[in-house]
Amino acid sequence: MTETKQISRGLSIIIVVLISLLISFVTSYVSYFYIFPEIEKKHFVVETPDVRKISLTEAISRLSSHKLGYKVIEEVESEDTPTGTVIYQLPLPKTNVRTGQEVVLMVSKGIPVIYVPKLKNKTLNEAKSILLQLGLILGNVKEVESEEIKQPGFVLDSYPQEGTSVKKGTVIELVVSKTPVQIKNLEMVVTPNIVGKSLVEGQKILTSRGLRLGKVKKTTNENFDFDMILEQKPSAGQKIASGSGVDITLNAEAE
Repeated sequence: MTETKQISRGLSIIIVVLISLLISFVTSYVSYFYIFPEIEKKHFVVETPDVRKISLTEAISRLSSHKLGYKVIEEVESEDTPTGTVIYQLPLPKTNVRTGQEVVLMVSKGIPVIYVPKLKNKTLNEAKSILLQLGLILGNVKEVESEEIKQPGFVLDSYPQEGTSVKKGTVIELVVSKTPVQIKNLEMVVTPNIVGKSLVEGQKILTSRGLRLGKVKKTTNENFDFDMILEQKPSAGQKIASGSGVDITLNAEAE
């Protein structure tokens, strides 16, 4: 009888232990997969806000309100996005991250403004060099007789005019003092081949031969690279007067 009671008591202890283990397992399972994630989500995880297309100052404020940091990794030139505006973010909007995480930002620095330099009284070659260094393009050069400057080949005016703010790559047209015909005819040069060159390369080649860029006609041909010279007039190999202009057809993207 005593032995039976001991067996019953031992079995009861085992059952109690098993039930306790089962309860502990169920509690741990529920806590790990349901309770803890909810607590973490509520207190330690946040959804990234959308800070694109707003100013950097506003973006920082919005991230701070969500308990997130930030890091600007790059500033890029952009014609479409104002200076100081966020272009890109990582992680993307509506991504769950831990509070305090840094959001990587890419910010626009717009297009650098260039002011048309003082070119008056400069020689044509000096003006070409100055424009090239600033990232501006020499356009048509008009020759006129001048009472102010008697010597030929000096800049009288520019369009846009000195001090005007322009974008990089803007074409600048010049008015220069007229070269007398007898001086023009003294020196003849062979027209170089600039077909297949970029506008800047072609202009450099012409300048090195004592020639200038004439009229620029734009066309669009997707079979060739953009900013490539497709045709020139006069053609390569012809002898023309030093200082003459060479007209070109430039392959450009359709506007």
